Amino acid sequence: MKLDSAYWRDRYVEERTGWDIGHPNHGLIAEVKSRFPVNTKILIPGAGRGYEAEALWGAGYLNTYVCDWAPEAFDALSKSEVLAKAFSDADEAKSRLIVADFFTLEGQYDLILEQTFFCAIDPKLRENYVNQAAHLLKPVGKWMGILFDCHFPTAGPPFGGDREAYRTVFEKRFQIEKLERFRGSIQPRMGKELLGLMYCKSM
Repeated sequence: MKLDSAYWRDRYVEERTGWDIGHPNHGLIAEVKSRFPVNTKILIPGAGRGYEAEALWGAGYLNTYVCDWAPEAFDALSKSEVLAKAFSDADEAKSRLIVADFFTLEGQYDLILEQTFFCAIDPKLRENYVNQAAHLLKPVGKWMGILFDCHFPTAGPPFGGDREAYRTVFEKRFQIEKLERFRGSIQPRMGKELLGLMYCKSM
């Protein structure tokens, strides 16, 4: 199975989007609001339909950007009333939707917000993910996100993991402040997720 842009585009076209909970992850949004000011420049990689971005734009986090390499993921988001209300200029609104490969993306952000993207990529690419995340963050940038604390019986995606495996891969580029059970999980994932908060190490 080749997890390329064509694969993910087909998943959206065929509506095989089991990871889509149909609304923002309210627990994760609450973590952002409690820790980061509204002027924080945020990147959500592999954002899919972008529910978290809509919630953040609506809460005044206008420097929130989403990235996905399947343009179909943004079909609904590009027509979002929340997006239109947040940005009176159409070009500015469009600039928040980045159709690109995360691994080749350039830019500088204060925060990378992770949900479901890390678990969707081939585990062989996890070290590349960590390096790219560090590359995209400002020197004092932070990574915060949700990671599965379980292993799946199927080949994936999604791909699971555990706390020690994540520590091993992230500690090369990040100082880990928090990696613990996520209390804000949606009910089907309760007890199966970790919340991570990490600081980019100086190079």
